[in-house]
Amino acid sequence: MLKKRTIISIIITIIILAISNKYWFIFKPFNAGVNIEGKESCNIEVQLNRKNNDEFRKIKQERKDVNLSEKNNISFHIKRIKYPKRIRIIISDILENEVYTIKDVSLKNDKLKLNNFEKYIVTGADVISNKGELKLKSTSNKITIAYPDKLNIRTSIKFDFKVFIIILVLTYLLSYKLSSYAADFSTINKKSRIEIIFLSIFFIFLFIPMSNINQAEISQKENRTLAVFKPLILEDNEINFNFGKDFEEWFGDRFYLREKLISSYDKKLILQKNWTTKNVIKGKDGWLFLNGAESINSYTNKIMFTEDELKEIIAYLKNIDDYCNKNNKKFYFIIAPDKSKIYGEFYTDSIKQVQEHSRVEQLIEYINQHSKIKVIYPKNKLISAKGKIPLYYKTDTHWNLLGSYTGYQELMNIVKKDYSNISIYKIAKYKDENNNGDLYNMAPKLLRKEDKTIYKLPDVEYKNLCSAIKDKDDVVCYNKNANLSLVMYRDSFSNALIPYISNTFKHSKYIWQYKISKNTIKNADVVVLEVVERFLPLLLENKSGD
Repeated sequence: MLKKRTIISIIITIIILAISNKYWFIFKPFNAGVNIEGKESCNIEVQLNRKNNDEFRKIKQERKDVNLSEKNNISFHIKRIKYPKRIRIIISDILENEVYTIKDVSLKNDKLKLNNFEKYIVTGADVISNKGELKLKSTSNKITIAYPDKLNIRTSIKFDFKVFIIILVLTYLLSYKLSSYAADFSTINKKSRIEIIFLSIFFIFLFIPMSNINQAEISQKENRTLAVFKPLILEDNEINFNFGKDFEEWFGDRFYLREKLISSYDKKLILQKNWTTKNVIKGKDGWLFLNGAESINSYTNKIMFTEDELKEIIAYLKNIDDYCNKNNKKFYFIIAPDKSKIYGEFYTDSIKQVQEHSRVEQLIEYINQHSKIKVIYPKNKLISAKGKIPLYYKTDTHWNLLGSYTGYQELMNIVKKDYSNISIYKIAKYKDENNNGDLYNMAPKLLRKEDKTIYKLPDVEYKNLCSAIKDKDDVVCYNKNANLSLVMYRDSFSNALIPYISNTFKHSKYIWQYKISKNTIKNADVVVLEVVERFLPLLLENKSGD
């Protein structure tokens, strides 16, 4: 009996050592270095692919926000990559026609140099030179540089003898003791060994999801940032009272075999005419809509503002409006309609509106009753303007340049009442465009269907007027042929307004937030707050401007 228990204990110990090898057989972080020159701030990401292919699905990566006017040598330390096969570098959050020069790409502290720049495959930029350095001129807001050859290098390894011995001894003693308990359990309770083995296997399976926690920052499959672990005791020694919820979100995003389970579920959804995932609702005729509490609540009109909430929002808006009126400025509040409010006929039938009166209409009525704040909500104009060419992208949450032009016209019609000499931008030419938007990328790959709609959209020249400023989400534009200055506090819906507004004002600045700072708007003639309909409750998080 003693010999059997010893053999079983040794087998279990070997299995546990194999499973826990990442704790004692450690692959050190993989070092990568990039020397890149440029003038602006940008985001740089180095991706290492674990497969020798161009798909870059099995990746480990690190990204950094870098001000290239201050720093050119950027180091990356990529964790949990054993044998990288391919490398690519992504430069994002940039403007078109910016020039970037890459002078050196190295791996493992210069042990491997990848400076044969003629080999690199570049997308999102024109190659000006690839002799001795890679000089690029951006043609989009993201440049991808991929090295096509297999990397003949591996991560440095560290054998932690102390951890190995601790796991070895504890596992052997524990398995030996458990085998003794199992034998006693069989004798005392007259249970068969098959039942004992079945119970043991069952409890082992419970530990599988936590056996290999995903450490990635971003899910490539779902195109989103994964939940970050938040400890019970925070850095300032305060207790995290949301630890249970935070841990559930973290574990739910990262448990072992999660993506395989999602893939199996996605295959089942393919057979359904209409489906819903965590981020996306499939509507009719190929239309996709954003899933989430704020989006659904906005569409159903189920949740309205309370009297106190209305008072709080108008107090914030009125504070800004009063400041502008006292300082020879004008304030305008524009609400971008949700896609579901304009194209509700394509929304899923499984979600119904509980009433016609919406939260945004409730807020506008309250503002008009209690203030003189100028509010623009172009819902009716957009519905009237709907034609063969959609005003919103079918697979994106946002309006396109055609839809945003209606919003721009509604805004400028009100502005012109205060500034009669201002010129409203006129569309001179159009271009054809295809688009697979953010909802397409949020949907699981198995469920993605390309939007083949040809959008005939305005062709507006503006990018030579604009450049990113220190905060990567903020933009400033100069137009010598116009007058007046504007500051817009905004969200992503204003991206399609920027081309028109930048051609209308001499100086325009776009700040990606809803909290308006009086110090920032002191030199502006026009102040605009743009909020997409579903995010109106976020105004409750703002207090009066400083």
